[in-house]
Amino acid sequence: MRQYRTEMLRGFVVYLQLAIQDLMKALVFDFLVKQNHSLLKREAINAVDAMRSVDLILWCGRMRLLTPRQYRQLLELNRIRNACAHKWIIDIPKQKKLIAKGISETS
Repeated sequence: MRQYRTEMLRGFVVYLQLAIQDLMKALVFDFLVKQNHSLLKREAINAVDAMRSVDLILWCGRMRLLTPRQYRQLLELNRIRNACAHKWIIDIPKQKKLIAKGISETS
């Protein structure tokens, strides 16, 4: 049952992040086309498609297409998605504990 729950959470996180990534691609594309009339549509599509998810978040933040709160939340969602997709672990703490020494890295 726990593995099923973990897989459902992982799928939800990955799906949510990909859906938001598609929305951010549309935001960046629209912004680029409106701001740079000499940029060809195909060039804008290629530029946006080449961006990684973190790049999209950073660009949306720089262009003020996101509120500061949305920016922070999307960076956190991206961190969680990376943990789910790359390490296959849902509950990764932000700060690692040094178990052998019994102290945290921030101490």
